[in-house]
Amino acid sequence: MTPSNNILPGTLGGLKSAGRSDFYWIPSVVNFPGVDSVLGDSEGNLFTCQAIIAGDHKDPEDGIKKVWEELLPTVRNERIWHYVIVTTTEADAAMYRAKFSTLLQSFRLGRGTQVHVCSSVLYL
Repeated sequence: MTPSNNILPGTLGGLKSAGRSDFYWIPSVVNFPGVDSVLGDSEGNLFTCQAIIAGDHKDPEDGIKKVWEELLPTVRNERIWHYVIVTTTEADAAMYRAKFSTLLQSFRLGRGTQVHVCSSVLYL
């Protein structure tokens, strides 16, 4: 994942302004269940991200669908979609990656866009 200096406003209008270049978006209101932020890179990837530091968290399907619905069709259809879980231990990363890979295995956006699941560890 490549960091972006193009930080979009946290409103829905900010997400609608995402283009084909890189961007980073954090919703200003917590109404995207299971999605804490969205990162798009210039290589055509889109990463919906969730940081999981507590045992209680929301599943991401509704939040990912909301992101899909807010992006312009030309942007959302041309991206490779990913769901990234960020947690604090390798064991949790592996557990959540397995859980969400199974959960999102048959989940599709639009006319068949699949969401790939990956995880990362942020050591505190």
